[in-house]
Amino acid sequence: MSPFPSALPDPRVTPLRGGPVVRWGVLGPGRIAADFTDAVHAYTDQRVVAVGSRSAERARAFAEPRGIIRVHGDYEQLVSDPEVDVVYIATPHSEHRENALLAIAAGKHVLIEKPIAVTAAEARDIRDAAAAAGVFAGRPCGRATSRRPTCSCASSRTAGSASSAS
Repeated sequence: MSPFPSALPDPRVTPLRGGPVVRWGVLGPGRIAADFTDAVHAYTDQRVVAVGSRSAERARAFAEPRGIIRVHGDYEQLVSDPEVDVVYIATPHSEHRENALLAIAAGKHVLIEKPIAVTAAEARDIRDAAAAAGVFAGRPCGRATSRRPTCSCASSRTAGSASSAS
């Protein structure tokens, strides 16, 4: 039996096309985060509702063309945002552990761009923190691009799969 939850949180908004609506926050607004956000908006009922960066100006520049209203000038504000269910972490690899632990401590599920961490010990820290907090931590299993998202690990999670961070 996995110590991780078997499903993402229940949606709090009405689905656009019948699917689950999960509210994402993007931490680290770069090119990969842009591809992820564009794919989520184009192909799912889920929505990126907030973006956080160390620079409010950079977060705003990312948010405006994507219709994201909630803009945060630091990571703590994003993970504390009550309108965010899951945090997508697209910061430099060396920051993944710190950023994931920050979001997990705030009670957020996390999807961490690959690699999940720079060492196996850091990945175990993330896994253990998520298990203790009762939230999901994982990474995309494929590249989410404007052609079609392929985050099968995240979507299999909603079906009750026992996959976990490793």
